[in-house]
Amino acid sequence: MPMSVLPPDADQQPPRRTPLWRRAAFGLGMGLCVYLIVAYLVMPALWKRYERRHPALADTPGITRTGDGHPGDPINVALIGSEAEVRSIMRAAGWFPADPLGLKSDLKIAADTVLKRPYDEAPVSSLYLFGRKE
Repeated sequence: MPMSVLPPDADQQPPRRTPLWRRAAFGLGMGLCVYLIVAYLVMPALWKRYERRHPALADTPGITRTGDGHPGDPINVALIGSEAEVRSIMRAAGWFPADPLGLKSDLKIAADTVLKRPYDEAPVSSLYLFGRKE
């Protein structure tokens, strides 16, 4: 009776390769996770450390704050007048009031970015100065 010369695991199928779309989706998911960790955990922690090292920034009223207290944008323009006067001057200069933040404006920003169209009334993030929303 002839003996088989195949190794004991020769009857098993070779492992199947993961489809390309699954590997791509995994890579995109991992990239998104890394981005979120860096953008929302690492960078705010680094900015807090940076701000502590530069005390001139701590009490400067010319810097806005985000809703959770992180430093926002510097203030480089001051307008003096009543709200009606300032709005009138801004309209005369061709400036537009920003649309409110929300799903509608998010979708419009996405569409206008993809289609390379201007969005003059694009909303901006909520920033606070002297404890008031700007």
